[in-house]
Amino acid sequence: MVAADDEADKRMVAADEGAEKRMVAADEGAEKRMVAADEEAEKRMVAADERAEKRMVAADEEAEKRMGQRMRKRRSGWWQRMMKRRSGWGNG
Repeated sequence: MVAADDEADKRMVAADEGAEKRMVAADEGAEKRMVAADEEAEKRMVAADERAEKRMVAADEEAEKRMGQRMRKRRSGWWQRMMKRRSGWGNG
């Protein structure tokens, strides 16, 4: 009877230790997966930020180009005539 109890205790201890090891291994695996997922999400966010930055820079350059074209248009034509009138160039 005592030997059977000792044997049962040993089995229970061994089962508990095995379960503990499996739980620790599962926790470590889950932690590794979470870290990898966090790193992947970080990479995606950085890449998205870089793409957004490039789009903003391109949009700024395009807007600057358009502004430059508008200013050239203003310097010629009716704008130039208006400026001459204001400054008194053509009144002489």
